[in-house]
Amino acid sequence: MRTMTPTEAAYIAGIIDGEGSIEFKRRPRIRRDRTGTPTYVTLIVRMEVPQVDGRLIDYLMETTKEGSRDMKHYPTQDTWQDQHRWRCGYRAVYRILKQIHRYLIIKREKAKQVIDHYDKQSLSKSIVILLLKGKKRNRLLIIMTNNSKRKPMAKEVLE
Repeated sequence: MRTMTPTEAAYIAGIIDGEGSIEFKRRPRIRRDRTGTPTYVTLIVRMEVPQVDGRLIDYLMETTKEGSRDMKHYPTQDTWQDQHRWRCGYRAVYRILKQIHRYLIIKREKAKQVIDHYDKQSLSKSIVILLLKGKKRNRLLIIMTNNSKRKPMAKEVLE
């Protein structure tokens, strides 16, 4: 992840507002590998910018240092040009939107949903580090807690 200048952030926000899409939704998925094919709800967080000219996709990848690029081909349509696509998902979307959300106009509400989701998620987790001094050796105990009903995970690191 690269920190963008205000000019770069505003330009990328304009590209995403005009050409891009931000997807943030919960969707049921079917587990076909389980008996009874149960469904479970998954969160989908994606951002995409399609473009016929690949130079803009190169600029997005270079400026944000996030995402991937692929091509969409239209073999049955003779008059349609192939499309370059810049895509990123989940935390990468969050890191980019944190920098550009103030410049967005049309997609500001969707960006706010993504940012609020990940900000709330990071507040619910905490890490406690304890140094336990012993007679022969010191021990470092790292405890990661998730403020839900799960038990904390502990990892002991020996010096």
